[in-house]
Amino acid sequence: MKKAWLLLVLILVIATQWTFLSAFHSVSESQITNETSAVVISKANYAFMRAHIEIFPEYIVNYTAQTLQQANVTLTFQDGSQKQITENYAFDVFLTRTASHFGSISAVTPGYSILISDDHPINAAVMSNVSEDFFTYGVGSSYLLDRIDVYWFKIEGDAHVSISGYGLAI
Repeated sequence: MKKAWLLLVLILVIATQWTFLSAFHSVSESQITNETSAVVISKANYAFMRAHIEIFPEYIVNYTAQTLQQANVTLTFQDGSQKQITENYAFDVFLTRTASHFGSISAVTPGYSILISDDHPINAAVMSNVSEDFFTYGVGSSYLLDRIDVYWFKIEGDAHVSISGYGLAI
C-alpha cells in the first residue's frame, strides 16, 4: 500500500512539473535585411513575451577614402516615429497578457511568417523586401487579431537583425 501511495505522489510531482515547464517557450531569429524589411513580434493573447532585438548596420567600404563605415539604417515604428541608426542598436519589447483565451488557436497571415499556435504561442520573424502594402494590410489582415497581439517595425537599409525572446503561456 505504501508503494502505491509513493508511486501516486511521484506521478503527481512529475505531472505538475511537466505542466509547469511546458508553459515556457522561446524564439530566436537572425537575418540580414536589405531595402525595406519588417520585423514582426507576435504572440497569442493569453501569453506574456519579452523579445530582445539587436540591429547591426552592415559595413560599407569606401574605396576612394579607404575607410569602412556602417550603413545608414532607418527604423519606422508603429506610431510613425523614426530612428536613424549608424551604429549597433538594441532594445527590448515586452508584450503582456491581454486576454484569457482558452481553446484552439492557429493564426497564419497569408504570405507572411506570423505563425501562432497552441503549441508555440510566440513568434518572431524578419521579413525581407516587403512592399508598403504589408504595413497597411499584411500585419493587420489576420482574421484572428482578436486572439493574437502583434508588434512590428520597418527597417530601411542594409542590416543584420537578431531577435531572441521567451514567453510564458498560462
